[in-house]
Amino acid sequence: MLDYLLDMKKTTQIALLFCLLTAQILSAIQVPEFTLEDIISLGLEHNPFLSARTRNATAGEAGYRAARLWQNPTLSYRRGRARSWDGSVERATEGFSLKQPIENPIKRHYRIEIAEHDWRAAEHARDAARLDVVFQIKKLFFKILLLQSREEYARQKEASIRKLHKLMDTRARLGEVKELEVIKLLVESLKAGKERKQVHAELEISRGELNTILGNRLPAGFALKGRLDFTPALYDESERVAAALRSHPELREQRVNVGSAQSIVNYKKWQALPDFELAGFSDKHLDGQGAGIGISLNVPLWNLGARETQKARYILQREARLLNAAELEISAQVKTAVHRLRLSEEALNIFYQGLLDQADKSLRISELSYKQGEISLMDFLDAQRTFFSIWDDFQVALFNWNKDKAALEKAVGEQQP
Repeated sequence: MLDYLLDMKKTTQIALLFCLLTAQILSAIQVPEFTLEDIISLGLEHNPFLSARTRNATAGEAGYRAARLWQNPTLSYRRGRARSWDGSVERATEGFSLKQPIENPIKRHYRIEIAEHDWRAAEHARDAARLDVVFQIKKLFFKILLLQSREEYARQKEASIRKLHKLMDTRARLGEVKELEVIKLLVESLKAGKERKQVHAELEISRGELNTILGNRLPAGFALKGRLDFTPALYDESERVAAALRSHPELREQRVNVGSAQSIVNYKKWQALPDFELAGFSDKHLDGQGAGIGISLNVPLWNLGARETQKARYILQREARLLNAAELEISAQVKTAVHRLRLSEEALNIFYQGLLDQADKSLRISELSYKQGEISLMDFLDAQRTFFSIWDDFQVALFNWNKDKAALEKAVGEQQP
């Protein structure tokens, strides 16, 4: 029995030691943190929509290279028996022929050009998708940083009110303050806890949205590393508009579409020129053997392609008008983005010119004054609400500036981390 108890004691000690080591290991494991550059890299690699666009561009390149190849020749072989009309001669016959289609060289040029335009358009569509994915990632990244800051300040606010509630509860028991103030502080503490939980719930939703864009590549419990920065800069509107009109992927795609429509018009026009087919043959007949070469033409006798050409011209006109509309839209987007960014910068300058310092100083004075009984609870709570309202407005202004800056980059067509 004594040996059994000793074994149990030893086993318990080993188990406790194992638990302690496990706890130390788990505490040493840090929450994985990701910078904005890390998030963008994951999105560009694993976003399903962008991956589909990339595959489409790859398929367009394969289609272009296939269009450059010549058509395969046709090889035919025949075997049978032949008999003369009087039935006196009967003999086995056979023959083969080799035919090589030769496309009209001008038509071939425009057909290959159409395939190349399709490939280039798919590449520009992929680049436009990259712009959109990067913008969505940045917007959610900045939103999560904003919510993380809100959650931290909500936690500090809740802890501050609880600490004050504990102090006032002690003073109420000593008869220094009224019990009603303790109850009011308890209510404020509960409201602060509710606000913190609401911010946390919104934060988790935004984390899920970001992970969805990244193809669910982020591990559970991930954290974002960074902060909402503000770097004032001058943005010349005309220069940004010119840059967007010059290199925006959506405009480049539409310009390629116009070129493709023009190539289709040219291709349809040159369908009136026939294609060729070269043939070589060898035949064993009833009364001998023949061999030779031949050429055939695909004569557009009944259909000269006039209707198809007219349709292609209408499509060309449509694509040209779509290009003009896209240029107007991109220009308007750039101007709007520049205007919003300037407004966001002006809003932030108000905070940096002393509003934040004044609000913080006012809160400190109010808290000290309330503890010393110089002001009422309502005055202190109003001062606290004013401070957190100003601080939250400042964080929102930072978020808006970063988001508007990302929107300007997207409107111009810049793919920056």
